[in-house]
Amino acid sequence: SSITTQTSDCPFPLCGSTTSSIINNITDNILIYPNPTSNYIYLSGINGDSKSKVYDITGKLRQSTSSKKIDLLSYPNGLYILNVHADKSITTHRIIKD
Repeated sequence: SSITTQTSDCPFPLCGSTTSSIINNITDNILIYPNPTSNYIYLSGINGDSKSKVYDITGKLRQSTSSKKIDLLSYPNGLYILNVHADKSITTHRIIKD
């Protein structure tokens, strides 16, 4: 599989003048579960420190954390974007809150 990596705070690939590229097998080991979720998501397979940012579908930053357990319980149901900053790269993931 491939992962979109970006170099700005924009949560979406190919935003504005953001330079994006497809990188294979760099952070394929990141596991985010359960997805869909009704309360928490968990991150595993990350070596070292990481920082995660959760955005709603409008691009509004909802949460920034270094925890591997992310609380979505108070969020309305819908689609969220999770950026994981780890291993000198940023990976973007879709999270469904139901």
